[in-house]
Amino acid sequence: MFPELELYRHAFPHPLTDHQSAILLQYLTALLAYNEHTNLTAHRDLKTLLVKGVLDSLLFPSLKNRVQGRWLDVGSGAGFPGIPLAIQNTDVAMTLLEPIAKKARFLQSIQQHYILSLHIVIDRAEHYIQKERERFDGVVSRAVASLPMLLELCLPFVRVGGYFLAYKGELAPQEINVSQNALYQLGGEVETLESATLIGDDAQRYLIVIRKTKPTPVIYPRMFSQIKNSPL
Repeated sequence: MFPELELYRHAFPHPLTDHQSAILLQYLTALLAYNEHTNLTAHRDLKTLLVKGVLDSLLFPSLKNRVQGRWLDVGSGAGFPGIPLAIQNTDVAMTLLEPIAKKARFLQSIQQHYILSLHIVIDRAEHYIQKERERFDGVVSRAVASLPMLLELCLPFVRVGGYFLAYKGELAPQEINVSQNALYQLGGEVETLESATLIGDDAQRYLIVIRKTKPTPVIYPRMFSQIKNSPL
């Protein structure tokens, strides 16, 4: 383990190899440098990025065995959780979907220099779905949006039998309660709710594991303005 990661080695549910650690640090170093002139994240130092970016992305032990095949990170932003997951799971084909050009350009630079297996798409979910409906084994998102909204944006990409993984904070159980209609309409079912505590943070983190049980009607997703103004 590299010195910068040594302090947090015990917090990773699955150890990273030296090669994975090197790529991870190259990514974070590039992110910090890019962030000096283009605002991508509020986290401005390596320690915070390691904890609130990388560790938070890899916090749940089930991720390593679950994230396999072809996956999509919706609203990837600066690359969390998609890039840490791609570093940890070397056989996954990870697509990062990001509509904001300045963020997508940074992701493209990471793909070109460090992680060639990444695929970067500059588009909105409600447009990209026209090319990729139900073609992914799974979708992840740490986007700041309510669960009913995320379900409509993400579940249409997932093949039947695949998974949508929603990273959420301490209100996750309540969000599940208000998402029953969206789950029914979109063809999803909550399989498990996993919880963990991030190092140095007393707040609970949750991973909502949703299995795709039937095809999503082609009318979904609607345009984002409709989703936002009238969530399922």
